[in-house]
Amino acid sequence: MGLATYILLYGVTFLAAAVLAAYLFSTRKFGHWKKKGVKDLTPIPFAGSLKDVVLMRKPLGVVTKEIYEEFKTERFIGIYAFDEPVLQIHDLDLVKAVLVKDFQYFCDRSLHADENVDPFLARAIFCLKGDRWKKCRTAISPGFTPGKMKRVFILISECVDLLVSQIEKDSQKGLPIDVNELAARYTTDAIASCAFGIQGHTLENPNAEFRRIMRLTFEFTPKEALALVSAFLSPKLTSLLGLKLIRSEVTNFILNTISTAITERETHQIKRNDLLDSLIQLKNSGVITDEDELDTQQNKAFHKFDMWDVMGNSLALLMAGFETSATTIAYVLYELAMNPDVQSKLREEIHDSISKQTLSYESLHDMKYLDMVLQETLRKYPPLAFIDRVSNKPYTLPGTTVTLEAGSRILIPSYGFHMNPEYYPNPKRFDPERFSEQNKHAKYSYLPFGEGPRNCAGIRFAGMQVKTAIARIICKYSVHPSSTTPTEIDFTPKTFLLQPKGGLEFIFKAI
Repeated sequence: MGLATYILLYGVTFLAAAVLAAYLFSTRKFGHWKKKGVKDLTPIPFAGSLKDVVLMRKPLGVVTKEIYEEFKTERFIGIYAFDEPVLQIHDLDLVKAVLVKDFQYFCDRSLHADENVDPFLARAIFCLKGDRWKKCRTAISPGFTPGKMKRVFILISECVDLLVSQIEKDSQKGLPIDVNELAARYTTDAIASCAFGIQGHTLENPNAEFRRIMRLTFEFTPKEALALVSAFLSPKLTSLLGLKLIRSEVTNFILNTISTAITERETHQIKRNDLLDSLIQLKNSGVITDEDELDTQQNKAFHKFDMWDVMGNSLALLMAGFETSATTIAYVLYELAMNPDVQSKLREEIHDSISKQTLSYESLHDMKYLDMVLQETLRKYPPLAFIDRVSNKPYTLPGTTVTLEAGSRILIPSYGFHMNPEYYPNPKRFDPERFSEQNKHAKYSYLPFGEGPRNCAGIRFAGMQVKTAIARIICKYSVHPSSTTPTEIDFTPKTFLLQPKGGLEFIFKAI
């Protein structure tokens, strides 16, 4: 036997041993749920129970919904993310326990960012754990009070003026308008103004620098998609591989933009009553103050931010308020175009409201049917279609003998609940009346913003951003399907959000 043959045999043996070792390592935890007497979904090596997510065939929210539909009668089901055991909860009483009743056991989200790799993202509120999260949440909450939002409404309205002007220009050409792109440009300008204190100019110029950076934030390469999935479900893998969730170009842009804006404001004592002002107050004094809201208990010093905290939470506002709101606006317009009777009823309410007073924060709040339309849209298309939690100490599931160790990961398939005909009959039908005062839905079956102490901190801001745009558009235009408008929406598998695959194009006709 020659030297070449020995080398070949050695190489083959080494490769076989490496593959076997990798196989054994990736499957070492696959008996976890069976040992606990929990029914589980049969995993496969390296991908676990989420092959379609790992291979970027389907978004995670769709896969959790499919698992829910297959095992709906089970109170919970064991699954595996790569090699990590995850418990998916289906019983609404258990959902209440995890999100509200026993929140002290589940105050942390699974989402993880390594401070050595993603220092900005690691300081964002949705990545913080334990006391760090509690202090940050308590500190920033006064920045989203009705009084603060009333002031921010002025800045949002300025951006909506530009949005409506752009629709007017584009609609005169007689061609369909891609509302995905247009709404993204609007929310980019809104976030640029409210969270960064600058003019984004993306509605006038779709190739503006701020818009380019926003695209980079939510355009994922296969490696970045892997990093995102593992950040939710297998944080150890994220750290082990040094996977970065946000590109350096994005973080550098944010650092430079925020630093410049803060220096400008502090040097010239500029105050805009926006979200950046609130973050600057936290940096300088550890408290958000409001002359019109003098509740001293609410406004006492809680947590002083450093510049990393300011950067991280500016990034959080960007990520939470840009793509989710833009996608929701596109979905609202889609359903209004496909349901002209709903569109007409909504327009009637808007016209009735603005005939009595100009559009304001208060009048927007009084539009009940607009709120019902938004709630029904979020039922069918929740931007984040699942909720994740991780236990911080051992916990026995109520009514069972199953005990979860500290660090156990939880998934709640909120999109599955939203599309369950037992909770929402004929769930594919768009029916805002589901959310009228007369109709009640099962508690914890509707979770577009989460629930409990760790729900979305920016609910008021997001709702105002979306409602203001919809009210102004529907007041002036009727929206109609184009030849390319799909009868049913497919979701792109390349992001963790429920985003439509391709654009959504509609015809806008001035009224």
